[in-house]
Amino acid sequence: MRDFSVYLKTLQSTLSLTIHTEGAVQHADFVESSLVYGGSRPWEIVLENLEPILEQGDDRLGLGADHATFSIARVLIQDREKIQDKVVCEVGCGTGFLSILCYRLGARRVLATDIDEKCLKYARKNVKLNRADVLFFQGDLLQSIPKAESINIILSNLPQKPVSDPGTFSIAYQGGFDGADLLRKFIFQASERLNPGNRLYLFYHSLANPQVLQDLGQHFEVFLRAWKRRIFTYYELEKIFPHISQLKKEGKSFFDIYEERTRRYFFYGMVLEGVRR
Repeated sequence: MRDFSVYLKTLQSTLSLTIHTEGAVQHADFVESSLVYGGSRPWEIVLENLEPILEQGDDRLGLGADHATFSIARVLIQDREKIQDKVVCEVGCGTGFLSILCYRLGARRVLATDIDEKCLKYARKNVKLNRADVLFFQGDLLQSIPKAESINIILSNLPQKPVSDPGTFSIAYQGGFDGADLLRKFIFQASERLNPGNRLYLFYHSLANPQVLQDLGQHFEVFLRAWKRRIFTYYELEKIFPHISQLKKEGKSFFDIYEERTRRYFFYGMVLEGVRR
């Protein structure tokens, strides 16, 4: 199923889900070797006509902006007017890149959470480097945000790799048995915190169980904003390949052959916007 439109139609039909696709754009295919940034930290990341964002991180631990982060960032820049003068919360903030971006885009107040103290350490450094103003909370997704905080927009790029053994990857990559554990919790918590008309932005990739999108559709009007193919080799995901292959047979994961001779495959990545019903 190499055609994204066929994949999306099948997904919507199987899940009885409506995903609005008007205006959705295709981002360039991503392979691990196509990383734009490298070398010594901090990286100076340039997005369109904005002032560069400096980012400290730890590549060994997977702490740094990645291709999914940049896809969300491009959508947020396009939606600058939706962000201006709003209270924005980034869940699972990592190095705080998207929080800093939202501050630059004119958010009235920016909150950020992460469960990992190492991430928060780098995020605080990056906020200082970029002269931004972000209020951090440590905890599980939105649970650490005081109920008194009124939030207009929630965004997240959460780990979604399916793992049968929790020791397979670092916490920065694990999405639970079917890849959707954190997404389920995030969607439920976001639906409780957002009022009708408020928004969330999330990155979903097709290795994770697509049934989680039903949860999203129950609470939100869903819009596809961008999509891409993430190309990977068998050896890159060798540790979980038997597991995701079984999940694919059960309809709980999707990837396909990109080039059989070189054992390269791809899955789809999507930036989704949800408007609270």
